[in-house]
Amino acid sequence: FLLSNLYDFTAGERCVDLKSLDPKSLDAWVLAEFDRVSAEVKKAYDGYFFRRAHGLLYGFCNDTLSSVYLAAVKDRMYCDRPDSPRRRQTQTVMWDLADGLCRLLAPVLCHTADEAYRALRGVGKDDPACVHLEEFLPEFGVEADAGWAKVMEARDAGLLALEKAKAEMGLDNPLDAGLVFPDPDGVLAGFDPLDLADLCGVSRASVDAGASEVVVQDLRDEPRCERSRKRDGTVKERSDGGMLSDRDAAAVGV
Repeated sequence: FLLSNLYDFTAGERCVDLKSLDPKSLDAWVLAEFDRVSAEVKKAYDGYFFRRAHGLLYGFCNDTLSSVYLAAVKDRMYCDRPDSPRRRQTQTVMWDLADGLCRLLAPVLCHTADEAYRALRGVGKDDPACVHLEEFLPEFGVEADAGWAKVMEARDAGLLALEKAKAEMGLDNPLDAGLVFPDPDGVLAGFDPLDLADLCGVSRASVDAGASEVVVQDLRDEPRCERSRKRDGTVKERSDGGMLSDRDAAAVGV
């Protein structure tokens, strides 16, 4: 997934200094998680605990990347304007994640890690570039906001509420739903509602300081974007006759 979504990006197109990332952004969160796991993996290698290193990397790729981060950013990768700042920022982070993972995987997945490392750089067969000639990356040093723990708790509650809505309301597609999260201490209000929505795979999200539990909104009566499949409240017929959200209409130029 990382490599396939970097087809139109090179390291020379980096658009952001990682240390300037908003601590409340998804990109900052995943880099902080990578730093944490990377330190544990390096410690495991130093002690020749290869099975532990493998388990840590597997857990990060499966639980942190696949289940959370990559599932959340796929909408911006597929539907944002190709050169949009948000998409380019995420591609910058994805490039560094792929680079870091290739290096960490090299001792236990030697051939595949090197193939991925060379593919990431787009080098030819005669190029001597090799992951086994590189060192592990130093930590990115990106700060993630302390509120991310609350965000992940809210995500868990939101996914549970969606499962109940599937049974009770017949909401089979999460993109037919919106979520309203309780936020009595105001922590969630500081985070991007687009990120909150994408973390749960719904069309939109908001917070309510007075709510006591997650509220699932049935959006099936609202128009659906024919491109992103979202019902974000901005979908309408465009000049080409298609039903598109404001974001998607701008991305395709109609």
